[in-house]
Amino acid sequence: MVGFIDPAQVSANAGSLTDRSQIIASRLQKTDGEQIFMMPYNPSRHWVLLIVRAKKETVYFLDPLPEIVWLMRRPKTW
Repeated sequence: MVGFIDPAQVSANAGSLTDRSQIIASRLQKTDGEQIFMMPYNPSRHWVLLIVRAKKETVYFLDPLPEIVWLMRRPKTW
């Protein structure tokens, strides 16, 4: 089964890091272990997709931009 984590609750401009982390942790704790989660995320200026497999402790990070473009657009706070 595939779950979806609402990007409006977890993206960079959606509250404090602690609040966003608690939302994600709460959602992952409610899984049966076999479920994967799709989590669109906007770290700053474009969207990426995280696919989380909690049981295997694996996160896939899918970024549609080439690395060179991402490095040029990455916020200076990183």
